[in-house]
Amino acid sequence: MSQADGETRRLLSVEGLKKHFPIEKGLLRRTVGQVRAVDGVSFTVRKGETLGLVGESGCGKTTTGRMIAGLYEPTAGRVLFHADGEDMDVWSLTHLEMLEFRRGVQIVFQDPFSSLNPWMRVTEIVGEPLIVQRGMKGKELRREVGRLLEVVGLRSQYAGRFPHEFSGGQRQRIGIARALAPGPRLVVADEPVSALDVSVQAQILNLLIDLQVRFELSYLFIAHDLSVVRYISDRVAVMYLGKIVETGEAEDVFRHPRHPYTEALLSALPEMDPTAEEDRIVLRGDVPSPANPPPGCPFHPRCLYAEDRCKADPPELVELGPGHATACLRARELELQGRPFAAGGHEPPQPGD
Repeated sequence: MSQADGETRRLLSVEGLKKHFPIEKGLLRRTVGQVRAVDGVSFTVRKGETLGLVGESGCGKTTTGRMIAGLYEPTAGRVLFHADGEDMDVWSLTHLEMLEFRRGVQIVFQDPFSSLNPWMRVTEIVGEPLIVQRGMKGKELRREVGRLLEVVGLRSQYAGRFPHEFSGGQRQRIGIARALAPGPRLVVADEPVSALDVSVQAQILNLLIDLQVRFELSYLFIAHDLSVVRYISDRVAVMYLGKIVETGEAEDVFRHPRHPYTEALLSALPEMDPTAEEDRIVLRGDVPSPANPPPGCPFHPRCLYAEDRCKADPPELVELGPGHATACLRARELELQGRPFAAGGHEPPQPGD
């Protein structure tokens, strides 16, 4: 894809995004430090694609997603939403402009049990954004709620039920229906299948793929499970300690990783061939604290290939091939081990769970 085509297809641009949470102590709650949850993240999401944002728990994935969805205000950086030929700087919008932005960007939360109000019926949960964003009421509202439920694989008759009457997979379908209600163009899916059984995960993933084609959606798909990311993503961004360390086309990243952290994550994927030898890379030590990140490369305390310069010089995210960039000082000289890539493809969704 040419640079001009990439610019034309841009839907979302994240530029130098940071989120630092203060560390407070004492009765006067003095600020004595900062937790650098997200520390200078930049990437784009194109129209109609799925960008998989992957990394260990605590690396800043969810915080990044919530800033993009307009739920957390960033400490620094910009989120640009490209809608109808105009760039919307999300955190510079007026109240009315923010309402318009929220029509275009919605979020599906990780936990289907805590993300739905237990005191509200499904018709109220899915109908609330229809009332706020689209001004629906009465029969029109009930009809649209029923249609959305059927779109996500549930019966329209379920609209009068409460969340506790559904299974985990069905609750996540309700959450997806709520996200679809305003008619978004981008959906931030924050680990939408991690709390579900494996069989149900496949059903939800197939549903998301089907909805993407049907409604021309783009996804920022946040996950820690690379097998899920491999199944649904067109491109991948790997995150470590609040920074993007590698990004590229999903197949290229899986087959030819250029960062040692990506190689370690890929080595943890289960091997489908029972006769193949396990060659898992066990990282030494623990993840450093985001309140006190190490100097130089943030990954160097755990890296098998670290040199003295890695301890002093912070690496920049540099493009090494078409669309494939990494933040590693030794990227051009290392021969890292990848994994076979077999994407799931756009298959029709399975029956409801």
